[in-house]
Amino acid sequence: MKSSIRVLGMALVAVLIGVTALATTALAQGPPTPHLIAGHEQCLTCHTVSTLPADHEHRPEASCVFCHLESENAQPLAEAPATPHAIAGREQCLLCHSYDTLPADHEGRSETDCTTCHPAAEPSAPSGPTGDQGCLTCHSQPGLTYTFPTCAEPLSLTVDEAELAASVHGQAGVTCTDCHTDITGYPHPPVTAEDCRAFNVEQSQACANCHSDITQTQHNSIHYRLLEEGNPNVPTCVDCHSSHGVMPPDESRHQLSLTCGSDGCHTSILLEYENSVHGSILMTEEDNPYVPVCEDCHGAHEMPDPRTGEFREASPELCAKCHADENIVAQFGLSTDVYQDYRDGIHALLHESNPNLQTPVCTDCHGVHDVKSLRNNQLLDSQICAGCHETVYEEYSQSVHGSALIDETSQDVPGCTYCHSSHKISNPNTPQFRIGEPDLCASCHSDAAMMAKYGLSSDVYVTYTEEFHGMTVELYKTKWPQGSIYCYAAVCTDCHGIHEIRSASDPKSTIYPDNLIHACRQCHPDAPAQFASAWTGHFKVTEQQQPLTYYVRLFYMILIPLVIGAMILFVLTDIGRRVINHFKRGKAS
Repeated sequence: MKSSIRVLGMALVAVLIGVTALATTALAQGPPTPHLIAGHEQCLTCHTVSTLPADHEHRPEASCVFCHLESENAQPLAEAPATPHAIAGREQCLLCHSYDTLPADHEGRSETDCTTCHPAAEPSAPSGPTGDQGCLTCHSQPGLTYTFPTCAEPLSLTVDEAELAASVHGQAGVTCTDCHTDITGYPHPPVTAEDCRAFNVEQSQACANCHSDITQTQHNSIHYRLLEEGNPNVPTCVDCHSSHGVMPPDESRHQLSLTCGSDGCHTSILLEYENSVHGSILMTEEDNPYVPVCEDCHGAHEMPDPRTGEFREASPELCAKCHADENIVAQFGLSTDVYQDYRDGIHALLHESNPNLQTPVCTDCHGVHDVKSLRNNQLLDSQICAGCHETVYEEYSQSVHGSALIDETSQDVPGCTYCHSSHKISNPNTPQFRIGEPDLCASCHSDAAMMAKYGLSSDVYVTYTEEFHGMTVELYKTKWPQGSIYCYAAVCTDCHGIHEIRSASDPKSTIYPDNLIHACRQCHPDAPAQFASAWTGHFKVTEQQQPLTYYVRLFYMILIPLVIGAMILFVLTDIGRRVINHFKRGKAS
């Protein structure tokens, strides 16, 4: 009996061993692949963690069926779906796409955000946002950047949603992909620009899709030419108009100039402009329509090269756009005659007669961006003229007029523009200018109040016109006012000098007593040394200064009327006697 039991036990053990062996063999071989999951849900029994792909680490066994789907009639899946894949049925994205495998800019996003950019429908290519809101889901987050290897600072990719909505594009309904036409989904296409500046230039090209006319105009500008020559730092559309906060270009007018001076483009020029007569007004009145801003002179997009001779020569006509406009200059109490006066002046006339001759234009005297007011500033006027007339200014600075002006001991003395005027500058070598010199000098030297301040006589002009020289000039002015005949009679500058006029007490003066004869001999070459001593100067004869001449003159002033009076009385009495005698003879006969 015991032996029978022992045999039965051994048989059972043998059966168990056989079954175990068969099971072990079956498990070792596993089901054929691919295989259905049904009946094999304990995936990790065969697919141990060490044999899984790296991106499957830490995923629970229950998550397998989210990617390895099958139905009763489905074919077995060998592997996870290819990418891109449909999200439908796989909405638990983070089971596969764990946070540590996501791009850095996805940090902090919840699983429900995925379908905002990645639609659930089956895509044929990487799918992207269906509207601006999709883009802003990522790009409205602060601190979103892209770093170029060669740029010191990262490029900000954050878009201010409110700024975008208030922009001209936002108001017009322009969408993100209207400008970013290469963006069709996420991941975005790789950035091809080598650095942040090249990226900026590349992005600006999208503006031509809508603004082709402006783009064509811009091709003739100095900015575009410099860009074509390889200068990457010239401004592009987005540098001036910004990327997303694009506003109407004339709000405010001062903003136009601030744009040109921003980001290190024309900052020094902007500072000069803000201190000029133009810019200083806009600093307080930002929308003043009567003050020029950068674009008024240089243009908005067609900007010509301001360094060329053509631009310089055109500056008078450019300035005349405002300064010949009655409505504009009336706002500031200016004259509308400035441009025409300039055209009639010697500077413009010389250039017209010889285009190769470089004569002053508006910007040479008034400045380019630091335009200054030159009204009532004789010293500044004269210093500006010295830029071209250096030798003349050197003579003037040594004169009694120039030294007083430069040393600021007197503001009554004439500067260049007082005698030559500001814009309608006459040719000083013409006969007409010559015969007008006495009147020019008399405008100051006949002013009794002004002359009294400096102890000078205001009788200069009167005494001049009473003598031979002055009377001759007055005759020419009356008979030939246009200067058609040259007058050789001495005028002020013949004796006193033109720009180097000195005080009569200065030994270097041409009218110093010892030097006066040399001035006389310019017209009277044979005059003896004592010739000049007979001249009494531009003073009325007085008992204190010229007693002998005074009494001789007094004697004749008395004698001549008496003699003439006596002669008239003699003639009248003679006539009377003859009339009486005539009537007496008639009665006698």
